[in-house]
Order: sequence, then structure tokens, then C-alpha cells
Amino acid sequence: MADVVEILQRAGGSARYAELAALTSARSIRNALQTDEIRRVAKGVYALPAESSDSTVAMANGGILARQSAALHHGLEVVTKPLVPHVLISRTQRRRETDLKCVLHRTSGPLPGHVTTPLQTVLDCARHLPFGEALAVADSALRLRKVEPSELLGLAVFGWLLLRYSWEDVILDDHWVGTSLVAAVRRAGQATSHLAA
Repeated sequence: MADVVEILQRAGGSARYAELAALTSARSIRNALQTDEIRRVAKGVYALPAESSDSTVAMANGGILARQSAALHHGLEVVTKPLVPHVLISRTQRRRETDLKCVLHRTSGPLPGHVTTPLQTVLDCARHLPFGEALAVADSALRLRKVEPSELLGLAVFGWLLLRYSWEDVILDDHWVGTSLVAAVRRAGQATSHLAA
């Protein structure tokens, strides 16, 4: 049986009880808790004693990383790093009791894995962040090839305007910020309102 600490290290610092129990004994988990090698951050969620990662906070709250936190997880650039992680949970799910703080968002759709997909992250940021911040995330996703232009065009999210101009050009030109591109992002938010809340 594997060591509990080693399992948590391989899992990124946190795991659900079922994931741990599949790889080690309940006695090993109890012993690690008693010796403070690991800690319980929420019902059924265990983590290493070090400062909690964004993924640990999301798991402890019963959700997945979203918006700027998901962008950072995917290696995308953000203008402003959030002070606490943004976590997405289902509308029908109750938030888990935990001391780990987050900005909580709800969705009616299914929750994929431990973090929103790069495309969903770009769409969420476009809908909820100030224009310049959303554009920085979208531009980064396109440059790093985390999102293909055809995916954005296929959803009619940004159209050619956002793909044609770099975010630096847009931010430095007040005319564009105040007109065409703002309208494109607003249309994107309306067109994708069914994808997330």
C-alpha cells in the first residue's frame, strides 16, 4: 500500500477519501491524520498540511476551478490574480462546510473534472470580467493554442474583430474599447448565457 502523503503529493496536494481509500488503507489515513501528516479540509476531502492550493479549495468547497482561477490553472495570462479562488458548483448542490474561502459561482450544467475547460474558461471570463481583463485571457488562450480560433468563431463569440486585433491594440485605443469590441463581448455573453451562470 502506498503512503498517504505520497498519494496526496501525486494528486496535487488534495484528494477525496474514496480516491485515497482506493490506494491505501483506512488505518493509514487515520494514522496520517493523527500525526498531522495530512489534514481534513472538508467532509471527505484531505490535503497536505501546507497552504492550500486553488484546486484544494475548489475540492473542499465541492466544486471545480472557474474563471480567473481556471485561467491560471491552464497557464493563461490574467490581468488581476484573484485573492481567493473562483469555484463553480452545481445549482442543485450544497456547498461543503469548510474554512477554505472562495468566490462561489453556480451553474445548471454538468461539472467537468476539476477545472472548467479552456474554452469554457474564456467564455466565462468574457461574460463576467471587465473587457480588458477578458480580452487578455482570450488572447492568451489563442496564443498558447489552448483554444482554437475556429472554436470561438463556431460559437459566434467574438467574431473577427477580437481575432484580428491584439489586446494591446484594443486597450490602447479608446475608440475600439468604447464601441465595436465591447459590443462583441456583450453579444458573446448573451450567446453563451446557457453554458454557465
